[in-house]
Amino acid sequence: MDESWYHEVWSHPANASGLTRLELITGWTAGIDARAPDIEGVDPMGEPVAALERALLGAVSKPPCYVAFSGGRDSSVLLALATRVARREGFDDPIPLTMRFRDVPEGEESAWQADVVEHLRLDDWKVIRQVEDVDLVGAEWRHSLAENGLQWPPAAHGLLPLQRAARGGAFVHGDGGDQVFAGWSRAALSDVIARRRRFRPRDVRTLIRAYSPAPARRVIETRLAPTPAPWLIPAARRVWAVHQGRAHAAEPRTWPEFLRWTRRERATVLMLETLERQTRTAGATLFAPFWDSVFLRSLGRWGGRLGNGRRTEVMGALFGDLLPQHVLRRTTKAHFTRAFFNEPTRRFARGWHGPVPEPDVVMREPLRAAWLSDLPPNTSAVLLQASWLLAGAC
Repeated sequence: MDESWYHEVWSHPANASGLTRLELITGWTAGIDARAPDIEGVDPMGEPVAALERALLGAVSKPPCYVAFSGGRDSSVLLALATRVARREGFDDPIPLTMRFRDVPEGEESAWQADVVEHLRLDDWKVIRQVEDVDLVGAEWRHSLAENGLQWPPAAHGLLPLQRAARGGAFVHGDGGDQVFAGWSRAALSDVIARRRRFRPRDVRTLIRAYSPAPARRVIETRLAPTPAPWLIPAARRVWAVHQGRAHAAEPRTWPEFLRWTRRERATVLMLETLERQTRTAGATLFAPFWDSVFLRSLGRWGGRLGNGRRTEVMGALFGDLLPQHVLRRTTKAHFTRAFFNEPTRRFARGWHGPVPEPDVVMREPLRAAWLSDLPPNTSAVLLQASWLLAGAC
């Protein structure tokens, strides 16, 4: 299979997102997007926390300010910072916006949420109970599809109930926290080089992987690429492995360069475009402080070439005065896959007899089996929505 194949754009009329064929069939985006701003020339202007506060000032100064709040570390930090800025500047407290699902035990965060809200002494808290149809092919997605076509990420429509609740105000979202605080694969190795932890024999392999010449790194990363989707024919799996290898090998070796790089990644650009479009349509104004250019530059200068440790250490150092230590040091994280692969998806999958997107490389029955599995892979979500579209068009 010609490797140029994955650069072609899938031609279905509903593909307003401009996803490549490889992105469609694998549910995975990679590479730098030319539309992304380059933060290289941005003045860091002080410490990272001060930069985040400046980014949040615009949100709290035009109340009501709503903060998408799951109870996880990222949303808790933004809620705490927004509260501090609002009270210091004399504005109304921000309002946490929380969505809760029934029958999704791995998404249960109510105790963590209550801890944070009580700690911050917030009186107003808007909780949206089970939204029945945030399923990947449910009513919320179909409403979004009519306005925007296919979007990336495929579950972005799940934010619509929160965005509509923020109508007339600011909508603060914690997208970027995972990438910024936990996305750098060289963080553990940097701990060794900076002598924050002892060298272990298994670190030799990691050192070779990280510091080999570029051609060797691409080969190593291709061989170590995660097991491809079972619905792809072998030739497509090989192309995907090569693509992943190239993407992983391109990750910068220094912390400041990683932050610059991840802001320009295609997944980041597509996510922010979708968030902005949905929030604007809902009648609110989006704020995504973790992607603020000044914050990223400040964070890079603060951490230096080797960064300042892993996620827990970094968040503790930056935000230790904002939240209780058990919140900042928690090791659990909520997951909402079952909320999106719900009964509408399973009903569609069971009765699906329509055409397969990209039939030359996608196998029908392995794909159906993935959708009907106990915990479906998120990477199959775009194909699910594309298949729904094709089935409806026939």
